[in-house]
Amino acid sequence: MRSQTREIWEKHLLAAAAHTGGIKGYCREHGIGNSRIHYWKKKLSTSCEAKAPAFARVEVVPGARQELPDPKWLAEFLLALGNRR
Repeated sequence: MRSQTREIWEKHLLAAAAHTGGIKGYCREHGIGNSRIHYWKKKLSTSCEAKAPAFARVEVVPGARQELPDPKWLAEFLLALGNRR
């Protein structure tokens, strides 16, 4: 599979997942067949688990509140991250 093709479909899949109208709405707006986007979702997830980075860049803003999150929320968040793989 060409790298360029893979990148194009990865962008479509990320945008469709974030679209307020769901995958169907995204497909309708962009003229993509619903079955086509599901094909690529399956193809990319089986060829290589999602290319989501293991870490995200975090910047500390001077003067911003420096409070720790609620421990219960943090535990649920970490559990949800662990279930992604």
